[in-house]
Amino acid sequence: MYDNWTTEQKFAVLRILMDIAVANNFLDVSEMNFILETSEDFGLHRNVVLSILQTTPVRKALPHLSKMEEHEKIEVANLMRSLIDIDGQVDKNEVKIFTVVMNEMGFEISG
Repeated sequence: MYDNWTTEQKFAVLRILMDIAVANNFLDVSEMNFILETSEDFGLHRNVVLSILQTTPVRKALPHLSKMEEHEKIEVANLMRSLIDIDGQVDKNEVKIFTVVMNEMGFEISG
């Protein structure tokens, strides 16, 4: 499913997922597991998640998403939505990040 995504796009998505996960100042185990499983789905080793946090600033991650195909952007939205819902609590800061990313990808979402 993610074979056509560049490494930079995969890193960008993982970086954004990490930002969503910690938006409420707490990293839930279910959120971390989701991110680690997603990195494996991307064909990346779990250890890469830590390096992404250190090397991929969000402002440099976002432009990689705008280059994606429409169906790929929808998959990014689905990944973000799944992460937001996974701990059973929808945090307003998580939704703010979701809105910014969706707008960056060309979807009009008001927040």
